[in-house]
Amino acid sequence: MRELFHRFPEVVMIDATYGTNLSKYKVFSIMAYDALGKGQFVQHAVIPNERIPTLSMTLEEFKRNNPAWSRINCILINKDFGEISVLKKAFPDARLLLCQFHVLKYLREQIASKDYGFTSWQKQQLDGLMNLLVYARTERQYFRLRKYMRHIMDVGTGKKTIELTRFGEIELSSGRAELGTVGGGVGPCLGAVGSSVGRQMGAVRDEMCSEQECVPATGEDRVFNHPFEDYFVRIWDNCRQMWCAFER
Repeated sequence: MRELFHRFPEVVMIDATYGTNLSKYKVFSIMAYDALGKGQFVQHAVIPNERIPTLSMTLEEFKRNNPAWSRINCILINKDFGEISVLKKAFPDARLLLCQFHVLKYLREQIASKDYGFTSWQKQQLDGLMNLLVYARTERQYFRLRKYMRHIMDVGTGKKTIELTRFGEIELSSGRAELGTVGGGVGPCLGAVGSSVGRQMGAVRDEMCSEQECVPATGEDRVFNHPFEDYFVRIWDNCRQMWCAFER
């Protein structure tokens, strides 16, 4: 395990497994990847909690046993923000990235929650929109999709957004796979998200974006009309450089 990390220390993944025994101890694992993307665990640590002193001690032990740690360039983690400050301190020169799979998982769990009162249609639309947000290739696309997210949340509330004229012609009709129309016929399928996400992003850019419209909201323009948007900005938007495709 140490030999693999010594040869390929550039990218590591850190994760914790919960409830491993009756005392609810966690297994804190560090995995290294070779040039072919094959992973191998470098260290397992059984810890009673994830408090900062415990995590710091675990990381210092890893560094003591693996001198190649100074060559780590990127650390991939899931959404456990308690670890981030500890990792930044232990590996100041490494870039921290959030696993996009986990980002989508957490966002969809929030969308499905009863706390926000979304209809089935809104849940379907937002579920597909999250894929486009995570894999947005440019800042223009990202902020345009953010505006469309607000429009979806306002549907049925009687509110009108400045983007309604443009976005009223577009709908994520299948949730994840294609773009359709609101109140019109079915739009052209753009392929499944993932293998053809590039074509989706290109269509979003060509149909929806303009240089003047796609700018980040700041100051008084940043008004949140829905609790989910407030949650998204507070938890995810402020760290999009860690998970959004155009920032990575």
